[in-house]
Amino acid sequence: MWRIDPNLVLNLIGTVAPVVIALVASSKAAKAHQEQINSRLQLLLYRFDQLEKKVEKHNQIVERTYRAEQDISTAFKRYDELKDRVERIEEWEIHEGGKR
Repeated sequence: MWRIDPNLVLNLIGTVAPVVIALVASSKAAKAHQEQINSRLQLLLYRFDQLEKKVEKHNQIVERTYRAEQDISTAFKRYDELKDRVERIEEWEIHEGGKR
């Protein structure tokens, strides 16, 4: 029959126990580290969403400004055309008015 040496059991426990303790501690540290990474990731995702909203607002303003500049340009061209037309009519009236 086999007999287990008590010193061997104590040595085995003395060797295995620190390894088990280290594995448990390492596992808990890894879990805490993963939770920290997840919370930072959530913050980054939130900030990214906020940045997307700001960019969208900026793009809308740029588009509206472009359209407004086009409308202003068209209005100035129309103003110049009407001004020239009024001047021609006034000149015509002066020249035609003198002939009457």
